[in-house]
Amino acid sequence: MNRKELIKSEEYWTAQIQLNLFELIENYRKKNNLSKTELAAHLGVTKSYVTQILNGDFDHKMSKLIGLALAFGKVPVLKFIDLETYIEQNDSIGAKGSSVNSNPPQLKKTFKKTGSVKRNTKDRKASLIRD
Repeated sequence: MNRKELIKSEEYWTAQIQLNLFELIENYRKKNNLSKTELAAHLGVTKSYVTQILNGDFDHKMSKLIGLALAFGKVPVLKFIDLETYIEQNDSIGAKGSSVNSNPPQLKKTFKKTGSVKRNTKDRKASLIRD
């Protein structure tokens, strides 16, 4: 699967949102020095649910995603961009060597090998550090 095909897949965009949510949760948890159990209590969910989110093993309803964002003091901002415009803009960013809005290399590799976007927490943390 080439990059353009990847960007056109639903799985790719689901993974992007999952990664953003993972980063939001991890940053909040670390900033507030919370364990997963304490974070779960803050959210009013179980520890296993927090673990499920951090493992990328979920596909939220919009209302749940919005609720999670608000629980972390954030607002979700969603905008729609023409696919070809996004690809052109992303190509020009990549050509300049910038990592702005770039995609974690591990995500591409994982999707290419398995057709799946589920990754373990260790891989996700490593990709966030690289980006």
